[in-house]
Amino acid sequence: MEYVFARTKEVRQLERKLASEYEELKKNVKLLHTSTLMRSLKRKVQLINWTLQLIELNPNIPIQELEILVDCNIDSLESELGDAQSRWQSDRIFDEIRSLEWILFTIKILHSSMDRFIW
Repeated sequence: MEYVFARTKEVRQLERKLASEYEELKKNVKLLHTSTLMRSLKRKVQLINWTLQLIELNPNIPIQELEILVDCNIDSLESELGDAQSRWQSDRIFDEIRSLEWILFTIKILHSSMDRFIW
């Protein structure tokens, strides 16, 4: 018996949106000369890639679970932020939180737009 995993429409849309943003950011990183902005964009690329890998490894993950996983990651980073030993470390953590919040916002927008069309 062969198992076929199907992604929900929401997850497919999210995957397309994140993949598009991932490719755009990778192009922009190559063009930048400012090291601080380049590091920030690289972190965002890494976190988008992390989210895409979650989708790839769990093909039938519901969008609500993705929301929970990203939100838990944000909570974990927020607790690390309080324990940061240097400004560099707190800047890195804050960049990651900001990038994950963007991903979470994108997930919630897709999820809420799909809810409007369900009767």
